[in-house]
Amino acid sequence: MIRSGRIRRRAAGDVAILELSGRLEPYQEGDELIVEVERALKEGTNRIVLDARRVSFISSLGVGSLINALRLVEKNDGALCLLNPSYSVRQILSVSKLASLFPTFTDEAEALAALRGKQPADNNRKESPN
Repeated sequence: MIRSGRIRRRAAGDVAILELSGRLEPYQEGDELIVEVERALKEGTNRIVLDARRVSFISSLGVGSLINALRLVEKNDGALCLLNPSYSVRQILSVSKLASLFPTFTDEAEALAALRGKQPADNNRKESPN
């Protein structure tokens, strides 16, 4: 799914953090993001942070992949959010009027707290505009 890039997965307790980098543009033969989300779900993790700070480009198919990942997680009674989306990601989500689908944070601790159902103490969490 990510050309000239990769997905690195790490755990923060009961939350999976998928660090995306490179170009987000799925190939016909497979969607690496969906594969990683399915793997996390299969292992019992249904709270996922997509760290998109290093995504250099996102195609319309990449946007579809983000939406499919969100639907898959929600279908499994989970939650998904974006962390520090790059300018490219923010722009395409804004232009396509899809930014409001994805809770978006600039601070990892706040993203984790939100996914766990806790409000940050200072309520300064950054969400994407409607």
